[in-house]
Amino acid sequence: VTQVESGSTVEEAGLQEGDIIKEYQGYHIDLARDLYLYMYLNSVQEDETIHMTVERDGKDVELSFKPDVQVRYLLGFNRSDVNSMTVESLIKGMPLEEAGLEAGDVITKINGVEVPDGNAYEKYIEEHPLSKKPVTITYERNGLEYEAEITPREYRTPVSGFGYNTYSEKTSGFNVLKYGAVEVKYMIRTTILSLKELVTGHLGMKDLSGPVGIADVIGDTYEQSKSEGTLMIWMNLLNMAVLLSANLGVMNLLPLPALDGGRLVFLVAEA
Repeated sequence: VTQVESGSTVEEAGLQEGDIIKEYQGYHIDLARDLYLYMYLNSVQEDETIHMTVERDGKDVELSFKPDVQVRYLLGFNRSDVNSMTVESLIKGMPLEEAGLEAGDVITKINGVEVPDGNAYEKYIEEHPLSKKPVTITYERNGLEYEAEITPREYRTPVSGFGYNTYSEKTSGFNVLKYGAVEVKYMIRTTILSLKELVTGHLGMKDLSGPVGIADVIGDTYEQSKSEGTLMIWMNLLNMAVLLSANLGVMNLLPLPALDGGRLVFLVAEA
């Protein structure tokens, strides 16, 4: 743990900087990426109680807390880039969509104050934070100017209240073997959790890749690595090979007739 938010519920629960997270919601943590993966697939909910086990001074400490909640008021749009006020997309069910704005519209004023670019918009929001009070939005579409009065909507975001390191350190000796095994374990767990997300509907067919998609990812990995030199290219491609091997290993053990896992089912039944 590298940071604990002052005044947060997790600080009140007793978490301290320097604690080593070993378990989160019953999920064993070997690497920082284990925690990142779990939190990515299981976003923090406002009313849930989070249980953690941390190591401090060689002893395990059990902690429980409810997440803090950040409350913001939003108009409900995404800009084409940070310097632009062109609406790239609208968030479904949010005020600007309900007011009839469309992708491609350009927001020019808020409450009569001109916001010619992203910096001006950010400055206005900083000086006049959005709240439950209605605001008047002026926008352009096809050379014509329109106005809409909207009420920003409350957006609640549960937050854990702590930060942790995700960097790696070079190791040596038997630790190379230990963490090599831990890395493979991480990739196998990632594959199993991803399959679970597919079965439960949290991921869809668009999140799957066949041979062409895999080749594209390998190509992207090469392109992004080549500026770092030959060693980094080989490191990343070998990492990809381990990930693919872990995927194939898990998939091959699924209890389906055409796979080794299906054959094992029949062998067990026969035995």
